Amino acid sequence: MPNMNGYTWEKVKNFVEEALKQIRQKHESPILLVEHAGYSNSKTNLDRNKSYIIHNKGLREAYKSLISKNVMGLFYVSIKNLIFIMIFW
Repeated sequence: MPNMNGYTWEKVKNFVEEALKQIRQKHESPILLVEHAGYSNSKTNLDRNKSYIIHNKGLREAYKSLISKNVMGLFYVSIKNLIFIMIFW
């Protein structure tokens, strides 16, 4: 989620929910939400580390909210699953 630095997780959540609402108005295609894998310097740059953790929380909460509203065709890949895929690729 580029250009969202400084957003709270709540703002990210609202942004994602609104974007998916607009997409669903025109398309029934499956949607895959993928968490941010992090930055290569996130262990030494706390701001970078914090930003992707906040973005992932907002995305995760949006996903949970949309699933609870029975939004169909929505899929999610967490950072843990993403890293697992990257290791075994």
